[in-house]
Amino acid sequence: MDGEKQSEPPPRVARLVLVTPEGAVIGRLALVPVDLPWWQDAQSVGLAVREYHGIDVTILRLLEAVRDRPHGGEVTYLAEVAQPVPAEVWAGRLEPHPLRQSYAEPGGPAADLAWATRILAEHGLAPAGMPVQIRSWNLSGIWRIPVARQTVWQKSCRHSSRTSRASSQHWPVVPFRNCLAMTADACCSQKSRARICTGRRCRDCSRW
Repeated sequence: MDGEKQSEPPPRVARLVLVTPEGAVIGRLALVPVDLPWWQDAQSVGLAVREYHGIDVTILRLLEAVRDRPHGGEVTYLAEVAQPVPAEVWAGRLEPHPLRQSYAEPGGPAADLAWATRILAEHGLAPAGMPVQIRSWNLSGIWRIPVARQTVWQKSCRHSSRTSRASSQHWPVVPFRNCLAMTADACCSQKSRARICTGRRCRDCSRW
């Protein structure tokens, strides 16, 4: 109701359906409690799964939620693991979607991180530790990469634009764009569909 403070979402509990980097379904993991309720927050899910199940996962996308609106509650994610692990049988089915981005598919995040490592190398930089997955949802996938006393943020996203006033309700999808944003001040350079943004402000990366 107007004027009332919006209630806080309930706690989130997450179940993971696991796949290999090649897309083979392994099974599902039992529910784990997650510190943060926000559905797109992947880091807290990864930490919870590591604590309760002792494995490292990459969150690919949300499969289903019990609540009819974000956030909190019981949710199920598709997640990738490097190799098969013990898991319950999952009887569901993974369906393709024409608008799904590569970062939400098996092997996609690894390809994005490989791209980031290559672009960093072209600028004389290299990761100083393991990248950390921050977010995965329908708008973007975001990773944090430590680089020599700095932080690099790697983002994969859909890039959409309005074609005309008459079609203002239609936002056509064009090939996704990868971005790198660093905390240090420097310049930006465009490389085909890739942009490395080493300045504090970038037209593509300023709203993450």
